[in-house]
Amino acid sequence: MKDITITFTADQFVELTKQLYLGSYLAFPYDNEKMASEIYNKVCETGYHELSELEAFRRLGPLDETEFGISESEDEAGQSLNNTKRPQCSNSCPTAWQTGDFQEKYGKMEIEDVINNNELLQELVTIQEKYKLEFERYGVTHLRLEEREG
Repeated sequence: MKDITITFTADQFVELTKQLYLGSYLAFPYDNEKMASEIYNKVCETGYHELSELEAFRRLGPLDETEFGISESEDEAGQSLNNTKRPQCSNSCPTAWQTGDFQEKYGKMEIEDVINNNELLQELVTIQEKYKLEFERYGVTHLRLEEREG
C-alpha cells in the first residue's frame, strides 16, 4: 500500500488529532475501530516525536488501546462538550460494560445509552479503572473465567 504525505502546521496537526480523538469518542460503535485506533496511534506517535516541544502528545500505558495519545491537557480541552466535562471512556469500556459488575447494578442496557448518560458513563469508567489497576498490579493472577448463558 502506498503511503501519502500531507503537510500541516503544528497547530493544524494538534487540531486534527483532537478531531480524531473526539470522533472516536463520539462515534461509538464504529465499524472499523482497529484501523481507526491504528491511525490515531500513528498520528499521536508522529506528534510525540516531531512536536515534543508542544507537550500535546504522550506515551500511554501498556493497557491502553493505543501506545500514544493526546496529552491530558488536550484531552480535557477536547472533552468539554456542551460545557460539560465528560468522563473518558476508552475502547475497553464495552468490556467493562459487559461485566457482571455493571449489569448487576444497572441491568442490561445498550452501550449507547450508557455512553450518553454522564452518571452511568462515570460508573463505567470507574469499573474500567478498577480492572486496569487489577491487571497492572497482579496480571492475570486473580483472573477468573466463568461461562454465562445468553
